[in-house]
Amino acid sequence: MSFHESANPPFLSRKQLSDQVFDYLRVKIISGKVHNGEWLRQEDVAEELGVSHTPVRQALERLVMDGMAERVPFKGVRVIRSSVDEMAEIYALRMFVEPILVRLAVPRLSKNAEKIQLLSDWIDQSKEMVSLDQMAARRLINLRFHSEIVRESGNSTMLWLHNVTLNKFPDWILAEGLFKNEDQVRSHFDAEIAEHRLILEAIAQGDADLAVRYAEDHLRRTFMTDLVTLAGIPPELLKEKEKDLRVLKNGRGSRIWK
Repeated sequence: MSFHESANPPFLSRKQLSDQVFDYLRVKIISGKVHNGEWLRQEDVAEELGVSHTPVRQALERLVMDGMAERVPFKGVRVIRSSVDEMAEIYALRMFVEPILVRLAVPRLSKNAEKIQLLSDWIDQSKEMVSLDQMAARRLINLRFHSEIVRESGNSTMLWLHNVTLNKFPDWILAEGLFKNEDQVRSHFDAEIAEHRLILEAIAQGDADLAVRYAEDHLRRTFMTDLVTLAGIPPELLKEKEKDLRVLKNGRGSRIWK
């Protein structure tokens, strides 16, 4: 399979070369093909993909910016895997940020029939992706689904923060879960499809309150499955991290603090 074929699901075509390199590397990271602490050498990646150093350098910088890798002075860029505390913090932060962005996005997105259809198509695509070798493509669709919704909020600063929470999420947990508890992971996938459909229907109806409620329920169930059931993180730790963010409550953006 060629670089372009392996790096991009059908909806990720006609991208700039640096974007394609970024997607390729991200797939390798979230699928577990590149491990925590492993170095991403610019020369090696460029040679592997048959591209110049410039798009690789740009892709590596994006990985660092999005929290999937770190730059070590005088050494290079290496993959980082979140600690237990960091995963719990990611959970709490995303539970705070995403519902606010969904609420801001609904008025604009509900009027965009073309985008609604695109999101619906992605849900249909992900239905067919249930095997381990399709994990990376499915997770990319999942990331793109959430990203496209919140992008309509128009809040660039909160979008950057949300993007960090997406890319720092430990997707390797699902890959390992397929080996350890395949039935449970497949059940999780079925629930994910149904919940995405509910969120999209509420958005299409222009019902921001309902969309936020479905989004919060979806995120909470997803994180409980991924972090508590599959990764073994104590639920008390997740609650503690949520409590830490209550100082940011504005009283209207989300109901998780009520």
